[in-house]
Amino acid sequence: MESQRSWFPFILAGVTVIMTAAFIVVDGGKIGSVSFSSADDETERIAAPSVTEESYTAAVTAVLSTYATDRSAPDTYGALILLRVPPTMQQLHFDLVVAFGQLSAGNAQDGEARLAALKAQYSWLPL
Repeated sequence: MESQRSWFPFILAGVTVIMTAAFIVVDGGKIGSVSFSSADDETERIAAPSVTEESYTAAVTAVLSTYATDRSAPDTYGALILLRVPPTMQQLHFDLVVAFGQLSAGNAQDGEARLAALKAQYSWLPL
């Protein structure tokens, strides 16, 4: 018996390639991008309000004061991760997160040493 060759898979693959190419051309290469447009079709950017050094220091003081009373390093680590940080305080925040990450991981000696160094550098920290 002779086998009959089916052209269906080749036709299906060709149609898929053509449709994908047509979609990309029509979409203009913007696959996956999302924009919010107003009634007059202008793109709007939603900017998050910036955080000030004063509000950041107040938030860190509150978080560290809570740590001083309950001594829960994982809770403090989680609270620090959620804070918004001004650009001028990013290094301090990174150092605090690393110190409490070490405490949470069970490296108490390293975490306490990092906190002591931060307290010496930033006298306003309630550690």
